[in-house]
Amino acid sequence: MRADVSEHETLHPMRFVFAGLGIALTGCEVLFPLEPPGDGPSVDSTKESCPADYLLGFDTSFYRFQTVPANWTDAEKICEGDTTTKITHLASPETLSEHRFLRANLSIHGIDEPAWLGVARESSAVGTLRTSFLRLDGERQLLGWQDFQPDNSTAEEYAAIIDPNQDLVDIAYQASHMFVCECDGKARTVTFDFEMF
Repeated sequence: MRADVSEHETLHPMRFVFAGLGIALTGCEVLFPLEPPGDGPSVDSTKESCPADYLLGFDTSFYRFQTVPANWTDAEKICEGDTTTKITHLASPETLSEHRFLRANLSIHGIDEPAWLGVARESSAVGTLRTSFLRLDGERQLLGWQDFQPDNSTAEEYAAIIDPNQDLVDIAYQASHMFVCECDGKARTVTFDFEMF
């Protein structure tokens, strides 16, 4: 290790990381902290906590692409059951970049049709506003929707799907679809009760 690199940094030749993460450029090398800023889990600690079949990673999340269809509720139970610590759940993209990453990887992992994500309508919500849909972390899902979605066209469209050819669409939660599980080191904070609708 070079003398000017602290124990909290590592060298990665020709690796470029976004500004704002405490990065210093030295020639062709990029220095960055081993731990990401903030209170969130590190990539290494998240991966160590995740089941072995959660392989594909984005940021601090790892994914498992499930090609056996289930309804939304059962898909969430299957994902959540992958760990005893409940840090696995239906994938809930927090950014447009993560959303695009998941969409781009569906067909690569055998999903060429709609797949469930961890996005559903808040039980107290009415209408078709995007603000009525939440991720499993309790945050509103405002980005990544197909044009004119959500539309609640059947009056029972409480959950969201994605597929390789389109963005988020709201549909009935009882339908059977393949799904994507996520391990991000965080337990979900929201439970959806579709019977309340």
